[in-house]
Amino acid sequence: MITLEEELDAMFAGLGTTGENRELINNYLRILKIKDQATYEHSVRVGLLSVKIARHMHLDPKALLFAGTLHDIGKILIMPETLKKTAGFNEQDMELIRKHPEYTYNLLRGIHEFSAEVALRHHRFQENGYPRRLPKSKIPFSANTQIMIDFFARILSLADFYDAITSRVNDKFGDKRKLAPDEVKPIIIMKNQDQRYLIEDLYVNGIFGEQEEKSAQDTSDFLYNAIWQGWNSNRNPKETRRFITLACALEPLSDKLGCTTRSTNISRHLKLEYFIAGAINIGDAFEELCQRVLDDKKQPQLIYDLAYKAQADCKKNRGGGRINQGIIEMLIPIVTAQMIFDQEYKMQPNEILGCAKEILQGTTQQDVEELLKMKRLAYDLSEYRDRQVPRYDNVDNVYSYYNEELQHSQKPTSIKHNEEFVNGFPTIIRIHDLIMGSRKKGFNNKVEEAYSQIRKTDHSEVGPGLTADCTAAGIYLVLSHHPKDKVII
Repeated sequence: MITLEEELDAMFAGLGTTGENRELINNYLRILKIKDQATYEHSVRVGLLSVKIARHMHLDPKALLFAGTLHDIGKILIMPETLKKTAGFNEQDMELIRKHPEYTYNLLRGIHEFSAEVALRHHRFQENGYPRRLPKSKIPFSANTQIMIDFFARILSLADFYDAITSRVNDKFGDKRKLAPDEVKPIIIMKNQDQRYLIEDLYVNGIFGEQEEKSAQDTSDFLYNAIWQGWNSNRNPKETRRFITLACALEPLSDKLGCTTRSTNISRHLKLEYFIAGAINIGDAFEELCQRVLDDKKQPQLIYDLAYKAQADCKKNRGGGRINQGIIEMLIPIVTAQMIFDQEYKMQPNEILGCAKEILQGTTQQDVEELLKMKRLAYDLSEYRDRQVPRYDNVDNVYSYYNEELQHSQKPTSIKHNEEFVNGFPTIIRIHDLIMGSRKKGFNNKVEEAYSQIRKTDHSEVGPGLTADCTAAGIYLVLSHHPKDKVII
């Protein structure tokens, strides 16, 4: 399970947070952690949740990350016995607690003025909100900036309220206990009537709501099993095509920093609809690959002509640049290995990836030529006319090509890309294992957790596009090795 600190580090990396700002936030958080562990954890969660809300609403996520993680920093100036109190709050306690937004403001002003202003206001939207009077800012913010400060503070107050009501055990809403999930939503809406439509939207999109599954997926109900009647439990071209289309279409839907997602197009060339169209378009080539393997009953003499076909088909009916190149490269040997060695779904995913490495080693010189042709097409689709596709002497199969490429690679992204093929797809199997082992509720949340973990550990210095490619391949492994499971819930 990924820790809060790892999630925060991954968020810093994904947002390109400067070392100076990371140090500022972490220094304050370390002091808060010493003062009160629960308040520290709450602050980190509120920061991460605020970013999710910001991205969903197409707002600047950095502004809410800073303000969110630091919104309760002023509590380091409050007595620990008051902070740790969970019952019997009296007016004296509340008077002390009400001072923390101003303490936060005083600690941050002169260092991070915008965050100071946002954090100062995060309790002003509740009943009997505070502080009632705001200190005069040292910076003459414009009218538009002032509107944004108030708006961001309102969003922060929702994230703060949601995390507090779902994580704390106190007697503010009745008996001293943690509220059940079905009790939380009505209270949030009741206490935040002006934001009821946004709250409903955040629940619908899984930003608010239960974050962990209660039990393993149920595949036993009658109607669900009836859907599979007539399936012979063997891999076949049409089912493989479906899994590939699903994997490539699902990958961009999850909220992954640095990538196109359901809420953000990373550029005008990388729109969500381009990814969905590309996912559907590549299906023909992979169905043909599966049928070719079944017809030959062994590894065909040529498979990478279908990598070229998939890349060419990917462009049909859409604009945008290069889409799915890395995914196609990764899936060609994996799908071939599945159809040759595991038609009956008996092998483990890591075993299949070992076989995929053997497939690469069993390719031909003609496969290498088709791979180079596919890479050239991918560059041309992105109008990288001056980018060269390297050629090497004494390369007689695709595996040796990737190995040679690895020896000549200098950039971290290129190194990791080629290592994936040479070393038997280690990142892809990790993503599969992270998704399958996650207790997060909702498939997108599982994918986001896996992506964040890989960015933090294996891909901290590489382009997010490569991590997204590995994620799509990892999703494909989940679907294709658990064919009847309700993994998308």
